[in-house]
Amino acid sequence: MTIQGSTLTILGNGLMLLSALVLLGAIAISYPLASHFSLVEQILAHLTLIVDAVLLKVAYVIRCTGRYRLGLEV
Repeated sequence: MTIQGSTLTILGNGLMLLSALVLLGAIAISYPLASHFSLVEQILAHLTLIVDAVLLKVAYVIRCTGRYRLGLEV
């Protein structure tokens, strides 16, 4: 069973949007707003940056795969 290109493209776009929003929040907690958060929360935000960067890249690959299956420019 294969997933259609349009489904992959929508899934990839959605995951990229979610990932970007999480990255912005983690960056805000890690740097400009760090004084308002505990050390544990800051450490978790930094770890989130690493994990979420991977999620963003995986989402981009999913999006590219969907566009490739649709015959669109990647």
